[in-house]
Amino acid sequence: MKSVLLLAIIGYRGTDCDEEINECESNPCQNNAVCEDRLADFECKCPAGFEGKLCEFNIDECLSIPCQHSGRCMDKINGFECDCTDTGFSGDVCQDNVDDCTIDSCQHNATCIDLIKDFKCECHAGFSGKRCDNDVNECLDAPCLHGQCFEKSNQSLYEHDVDEGIRKLLPDTFNYETTAGYVCLCDPGFSGVNCQIDIDECALQISPCGRNGNCIDLINDWKCQCNAGFTGQKCESEINECESNPCVRGECHDLIGKFECVCPPDWGGTNCGVLLTGCVRDPCDKVGFAKCHAFYDEATNNHTFECECREGYTGKTCSLNTVMSFNGTGPIEVTNNDRNYENGNYELLFKFRTTLPDVLLIVGSGITYFYLTLSGGKLNLQSSLLNSLEGISVGQNLSNAELHKVWISVNSTHIALAADSQQTFYPIQTEDVHTGFNLTYIGGGMTNAFVNNPTKKVIKSQFIGCMQDIVINGESERVIPDSDYLNSSNIEVGCKRTDQCKPINPCQNSGNCTDLWQNFTCKCLRPYLGDRCQHEYIAATFQHERQNNSLVTVEIAPEIGNKFVSTFDISMFIRTRKRNGTIFLLGNEVNGNYTVYLEAEVGEVGNLVVHARWSDVPEDPNSKLEVYAVDGLQITDGSPHLVSIQREKGLVKISVNGTEHFRKSVGNRITFIPSKLYIGGKPGNPESALSNTNHIESRVTRSLGEDGASDDSVVSEDSTDIPDTSISEIGGEIRALPSSSSQEMVHKVIEDSVEVLVVNNPFKGVIQDVRVNFSSNEATPMVLSHSHLQQHAKIQNHFVVEFYPLEINSTYAMGEPLGSVAKQHLLQGVVSDDACKVNKCLNGGTCEVTWNDFKCNCAEGYAFRLCEFKLPCAIMKCPEGSTCQNIGWQGFECVSEVAFQGTGDVSPHYHLMSTELENVTVSSVSFRFRSKTPGNVLYVANGSQSFRIGLEEEVDAQNQSIDAVALYIDGVRHYGKVRGILDGRWHNVSMKLMLGEKDTLHLLVDSKDVKLHPLVEMGSIPQEFLNDLIKPPTAEIVVGSHVEHRDRYNVDHSEMFNGNNHVGHPEDAHNQFYRGCLDDIRLGEYRLPFVSPDQLKGINDNLTLATTTAPTAFYIVESSLQMNNLTLGCIVCYESECQNGGHCTQPQESFECTCASGFDGSRCQTNINDCDTISDCKNNAVCVDGIANYTCTCPPGWDGWKCDINIDECNPPSGVEPCNTVDKQATCIDAINAYTCVCSEEYLVPNCEKRKRSSCRDDPCKNGATCHDRAAHYSTDVTFECLCAPGWEGDTCSTQIDYCKNVRCVNGGTCVNKLLGYECSCIPGYSSIHCEININDCLGQPCKNNGTCEDLVNAFQCHCEHTGYDGSFCEEDLDECEMPRICPVAQVCHNLPGTYACLCPDNSMCGEYCNILNPCYNQTCHNGGECKSVCYDEYNTDWNCECIGNYDGKYCELLTMAQPDRQIDILLIIIPVIAAILIAATIGVVILVRMARQKRATRGVYSPSQQEYCNPRVELDNVMKPPPEERLI
Repeated sequence: MKSVLLLAIIGYRGTDCDEEINECESNPCQNNAVCEDRLADFECKCPAGFEGKLCEFNIDECLSIPCQHSGRCMDKINGFECDCTDTGFSGDVCQDNVDDCTIDSCQHNATCIDLIKDFKCECHAGFSGKRCDNDVNECLDAPCLHGQCFEKSNQSLYEHDVDEGIRKLLPDTFNYETTAGYVCLCDPGFSGVNCQIDIDECALQISPCGRNGNCIDLINDWKCQCNAGFTGQKCESEINECESNPCVRGECHDLIGKFECVCPPDWGGTNCGVLLTGCVRDPCDKVGFAKCHAFYDEATNNHTFECECREGYTGKTCSLNTVMSFNGTGPIEVTNNDRNYENGNYELLFKFRTTLPDVLLIVGSGITYFYLTLSGGKLNLQSSLLNSLEGISVGQNLSNAELHKVWISVNSTHIALAADSQQTFYPIQTEDVHTGFNLTYIGGGMTNAFVNNPTKKVIKSQFIGCMQDIVINGESERVIPDSDYLNSSNIEVGCKRTDQCKPINPCQNSGNCTDLWQNFTCKCLRPYLGDRCQHEYIAATFQHERQNNSLVTVEIAPEIGNKFVSTFDISMFIRTRKRNGTIFLLGNEVNGNYTVYLEAEVGEVGNLVVHARWSDVPEDPNSKLEVYAVDGLQITDGSPHLVSIQREKGLVKISVNGTEHFRKSVGNRITFIPSKLYIGGKPGNPESALSNTNHIESRVTRSLGEDGASDDSVVSEDSTDIPDTSISEIGGEIRALPSSSSQEMVHKVIEDSVEVLVVNNPFKGVIQDVRVNFSSNEATPMVLSHSHLQQHAKIQNHFVVEFYPLEINSTYAMGEPLGSVAKQHLLQGVVSDDACKVNKCLNGGTCEVTWNDFKCNCAEGYAFRLCEFKLPCAIMKCPEGSTCQNIGWQGFECVSEVAFQGTGDVSPHYHLMSTELENVTVSSVSFRFRSKTPGNVLYVANGSQSFRIGLEEEVDAQNQSIDAVALYIDGVRHYGKVRGILDGRWHNVSMKLMLGEKDTLHLLVDSKDVKLHPLVEMGSIPQEFLNDLIKPPTAEIVVGSHVEHRDRYNVDHSEMFNGNNHVGHPEDAHNQFYRGCLDDIRLGEYRLPFVSPDQLKGINDNLTLATTTAPTAFYIVESSLQMNNLTLGCIVCYESECQNGGHCTQPQESFECTCASGFDGSRCQTNINDCDTISDCKNNAVCVDGIANYTCTCPPGWDGWKCDINIDECNPPSGVEPCNTVDKQATCIDAINAYTCVCSEEYLVPNCEKRKRSSCRDDPCKNGATCHDRAAHYSTDVTFECLCAPGWEGDTCSTQIDYCKNVRCVNGGTCVNKLLGYECSCIPGYSSIHCEININDCLGQPCKNNGTCEDLVNAFQCHCEHTGYDGSFCEEDLDECEMPRICPVAQVCHNLPGTYACLCPDNSMCGEYCNILNPCYNQTCHNGGECKSVCYDEYNTDWNCECIGNYDGKYCELLTMAQPDRQIDILLIIIPVIAAILIAATIGVVILVRMARQKRATRGVYSPSQQEYCNPRVELDNVMKPPPEERLI
């Protein structure tokens, strides 16, 4: 029988202890507390104010002393009460101070301040007392020195009847805030608060004496005391010292109280009376490029000269060269034991040039010392006088080969140092120390300059470069390089300088050249090396093509392996496209096992992953396997990457391409002593690389995140759960890792009779430039320095692994070999797999190898990696003048510049279509433009909101034109001033909506910020402003104008893309038409096209793409017919606008017409007034403008084109001299439009034609005049009178009448005097009596083919518009088919004489789009008739036959009889008559011809018989005696 033992459990009861005891049944809680049962216990929830286990204690709320200001606390249930009696406070906790201020506590408007059981009055200034009842008398001490005192608190002074002088001193009304103090009513001539200031009446006026005198102040008055050279009450009159002409030569300049003679060259003295002879012998040296200046000392009567030397030369004649070159062998020493040294003063001035940034320049030695160096290109001075280890520095970049000026000054208190324009001062801290220096070492220094060393050993870093103009303690100590006291072996005279790094960089492969004045160094980028970076570490290719087991093994000696214990860095270049591959494995191999190791590999996702076990001591935390992953950086892109892993002072750092990507702390105790380095993989078992292990703990660490923290996770696996394998879990893959077990992992196979290692996880790619560096705090550098003059020793603690040693001087290598190198299955250099063995490219693409990869060079119109996709632009055609441009791979756009003529012929309207309209975001507007005139570019409106942007022009206060880009947001103008954008060149404009910034809108013009006026404040524009504007269907988007009356035009989107769309916009609804060219107008990223879908459909078969060119795009609403007025391509000059024979010679480049000679203006609209430009009329002649010419209307007495020829009236064109010069009776003297006859004694003036005593017997009358005798004149003895023939005048009729005297020939005509009148000789193109008629050159109808002739001056111009012809005479047939868009896009143009025809390519079709069946196609017109079709649309077609001859009818099938002509009867009579007349005329002509021939037969031939018969005698009328008859035989 079994017995059961039950143990009692506290808190339970019952036979089986299954009933819990309720401890609250006895109501243990007091004071209405709530009891809550617990297991073997209970808990009382006390009401407010009680506490304790049973809530039996009343909480004393007075324990916290809640009553303030000594109030008495009385405890209550869950509260307290404060008794504030006699505390001066009230309130629940006596917190409120009882206000003791009453209405009458303070007087005179003072402020009462409540205190504790008291009050205090804050009195206004001027009152005192407990209650401010005492008015302080500020006038008691008579403060007004020169005036009367009044208290400001006297309220009677503020009455209206108070003296105005006092009222001005006081406020307008009485106020206690301003009643303190007093005011002084000053006596005349005084001012100030206390009337203490004697008013300077000179200062009350604006320079009463001007600049020419001093004003003397008096009491309430002033007077002027004039400077020398001035006089007058206000010294307003200057005394002119030049009035006496004191200068012998030269120009006298009146000065203030004196004069100055500005002498001509070579003259001097006060009065320019002395010839200067100082420079006569040219004493200045030419080598120093000296300029001689001569002087004269009147006091000593001495002539002297000064030579103005160029830099680097000195001396009286500039013959001393101060420039010296230092070669770095040592300094020159200058001793100066002068008075400056004795007084403790030192000054040094010099200039230098060098390219060495760290060099010793100057050393000063005495009882103390200083040395001046260049340190990092800065000037640095160190001295025993300075209490500073760093010394003092000044200047920047002083080693730039430029000439720099240096100044040093030392005295007993300060040291001053200056370089060029920068200077600094430093106090001397040492007292009673001599501060002079009697030895100066220039260009370096000696050690005994710093310490008492008997040997003068040259210190390092001597100066190399040039110095000049060295001056020590004044000009007397100027250092000359060829002086005898200098050590000339260290210097050369002059500065021979050759730039070591220019013009051609001697450093190859982008090495950085550093100029060292006499030589250079190259800083080489890895993997290059050499004195000129001309060599490169040879790369090795691993796993080429299908080659396996590529591996490099480096045996590391123990003495080198021990160096890895502290600090090391291993780096190399890698290049790969393959994921998963060991780059290197560095470890300690013991019997084929690795107890400690460092492995770098290409990870599963193409990143860099590093595995490390730093110690083989089990209790060492570093014995755990660490995995470091560099996330977010792909190294499998086929580009070279420099990988560096560094361990230093407890840190592991991983860098790629010089940038640190990973950092993690590790322990300082490590036993990492590797013996082998495997590169390109790791040896292992080809079947299984897993090793047995009992337990492993692995830590995976990712690269640094944005916050700089690493992501660590520790995985601890037990051997019972995981197989006996050393693993690392990265990205879900478990891979084999080297193990710490004793199982051997190195396996070998036989290949081609050679034993090779089997490679696990091989690396495929290229490895180059493997280096290991053991220097502390220094990773292997990206850049290495080499000198082309020095052989560099191996750098200590730097080791390299060369796969293929360089066959060059080994001193170029940057380190010792890390160990012996063994290679297997490597290729030398960078060798790519042939990825194009099989051409993978489609659609005619060609395969090109791109290092372990390929790329397809696709045929035009194809894209993507294998050229498998045909781009839209390979399918679609764009109209002429535009270019197809793909948008990604599923859309396209026709891109072109577009020209607007500014006439309002077309303003494209746009509509937005998108498959994902809700995702369209627009926050910017941009465009390119080219214009010279203002106009609106873009207008966008939707509902009540609107936006437009355009170009404007305004005039500033200086009347200068300023261009502006103007934005109108809901009608509010904002503009940015930009000069010169309306210059006809291309400019870029961009407006961006910048949310959250101070200025909501940012305007950029040509990539430069432009300030908007006024600013668009933050929040004034909604975030979705532009988005809301462009959203269909109510958006109104217009280019090229401003829609002023939106209610007057209609954009019908309903028929869009159906061929019937049309935009109705009357011109008067638009304004501000843009003139110029536009391109690349974008709303956000979406371009506004200039080709409509209507136009695309007319030239493309793919109507779907023509209708929807892109997933999101703007489309033109206008029909193709309306768009024909828009010119694709940039045209800025239009032939139709050119006037007066102008032409657009460069319509794509120049905005202006090229004008015919004589015209100007952008449209050749202005006839140039040549009288204002090229006229050269002389002698007050009147210029008359012509076309590209002018004429001068000469005044009497002048002639010639310019009226510059004086007409010689003594030799007139007629040849008749005006004076009687026969027998030298007179001499003619010419004058302007006149002459004078100087007569002999016998003849009378004016022409010396009349004798003093003459009659008709002397034949005085000339030129056919008739002489009549008469009585003698009372004043002369002349007894004749001449009656002149027509055209002559004068006493003797010797003067031809000048009919041109009162005649004006216009239009450039010249008056020619005739004997009986005049004639105007007109220039070509004019005629009539006075040349007033422009000859009509169009009378001969020179223009052909209905061209319009425009008459010009001596020319004409044919206007061939709308004739179909071109040329000077409209004689050339114009090929209209060459004009853009002359026919609808579907029709073909055929040129005809004077016109053209638009025909469909297929005769069976007609209509604008050739989409209507031609009604003439099946119709036949008879008898030569031609069928003409009428194709309005597919529902409205017709045809008719155009018949020829006498045919008529629908099909020209009817022959119509011609009516007899009545004129035929008349012709039957006329024709025979005319025939008879012609026959008779012919017979008469024949007879006359025969007679003429017979007569000509005897002409010119001597025939005696014929002569005797026809002319037997000679006429004897005038013969005195006839000759005897003679018979001719």
